Amino acid sequence: MSAENDAIKTMTKVIKTACDRIVAKAKYDKTMRGVVVGVPNDNSSLYVVQVNGGKYDVPNYSGKQLKVGNGVFVLVPCNNYADMFILAKC
Repeated sequence: MSAENDAIKTMTKVIKTACDRIVAKAKYDKTMRGVVVGVPNDNSSLYVVQVNGGKYDVPNYSGKQLKVGNGVFVLVPCNNYADMFILAKC
């Protein structure tokens, strides 16, 4: 019985790892919460937003004036982080 349980646990881990890899590469939109940690200066119109531990320079399409510390929703189109933008203020 123990050998069967070990085999099932191993199979489950392998399947989960394979699924995680597939989902990480999938082309779907992601909406996530972030926090504004930097505002545009004279030379840039990009905000610095912290999302999931990373910092990204992103444009603001929300139409709202944002300040450092504001919560925002960001959209990552087709799982392409280079196209990330601020969707709305929280």
